[in-house]
Amino acid sequence: MLFGWQHDELRRRQSTRSYSFGLYSYVYSDPSGQQFEVLDYWVNQVANNAP
Repeated sequence: MLFGWQHDELRRRQSTRSYSFGLYSYVYSDPSGQQFEVLDYWVNQVANNAP
């Protein structure tokens, strides 16, 4: 949850910039036989077509 100026700043920035984002996970098997759950994410800035 965002409070005070952080929330206002986020709303101001969202009006001029948009982002798409995602989070995903997968299991990675190491050559030694160990397995790890990997969390990864991506963020892209969406083009602003406003005049």
